[in-house]
Amino acid sequence: MRNTLSFILTIVMVMTSVSLSFAHEKRTVADKYEFVVGFVSEPAFSGQMNGVDLRVLKEGLTVEGLEDKLKVTVIREDQETTLSLSFKGKYKEPGRYSAFFLPTKPGKYIFRIQGEIDGVAIDEKFESGAKFHDVEDIEPLKFP
Repeated sequence: MRNTLSFILTIVMVMTSVSLSFAHEKRTVADKYEFVVGFVSEPAFSGQMNGVDLRVLKEGLTVEGLEDKLKVTVIREDQETTLSLSFKGKYKEPGRYSAFFLPTKPGKYIFRIQGEIDGVAIDEKFESGAKFHDVEDIEPLKFP
């Protein structure tokens, strides 16, 4: 019984990590960088603190030091904001960056990442709904 429970727990953990890895969009940018973009917390819910999660790789290695080189604009319908904190490197995770905001409404969000890496101009849009989840309405989950 104990071995069966351990096996089931292991399968659940593997499935959870696999589903989380698919909650981000992976794309080649400027023919040399791989960007992995999504929400910091997935699924994302309206009214809950979240943010843009970004990993940048070149030839399979993480690219560090981009905190002051990239910015992100969050777009929803006809509104947009450029995050004032820009990207901050995540503690003990070199090459991984976050920019936090509070999505107030459910729906599609676009993350426009702009800047420069090693003299290469970057201007890419990542849209929720296809490769990573849209923001979901928190109301059905509220209790009491």
